[in-house]
Formats: sequence, C-alpha cells, structure tokens
Amino acid sequence: MQEGTKHGGIHCIQMSTSVEEIETESGVIHEGLIELNLSTSHAFELLEQLYAGWEMIDRQWSERRVNETKDGKSIIFKGNLLTWAVRKLG
Repeated sequence: MQEGTKHGGIHCIQMSTSVEEIETESGVIHEGLIELNLSTSHAFELLEQLYAGWEMIDRQWSERRVNETKDGKSIIFKGNLLTWAVRKLG
C-alpha cells in the first residue's frame, strides 16, 4: 500500500482492537473471535513503526459495546475502534 501511494496521499485505517465477548448472565469474558485481535497499544506501536516518516493526521480510539446474541446467549461484544490517518511526505 505504501509503495503504491503518491506523495501527499493519505492512508486512513480503522480497526477493532482489544476485542472481548462478555456473557451477560454470567459475566464470563472470552477473547473476541476476529481475524487478528491485537491490543490497542500494540496496534498503535505497529502502525507507528510501519508509518515512520509519514505525517500524522489523526490517531485516536474509542470504546464500543454492542449487545448481541451468540449461540443462544446474550453477550456484549466489546472493543476499541482505532483510527489511524497519515499522509505520505515527499
């Protein structure tokens, strides 16, 4: 992606991090089943390394909670929504 981006081009990445599934009745917490469940801090560390030398436009995260039913159980799908936006310099 980086090599194919022109100078001044922008990458905006949003991803869910630190995902957990909490059973509403019992309070039991399970790691969320997503493609790659990174902690928010680790995801930011990786992005900082990968985009060293790019101009930071936006870097933030916010907690999200969604009530769902999974396998007949009421759960809370909890995680952080990470936003990372950078501009290629040069």
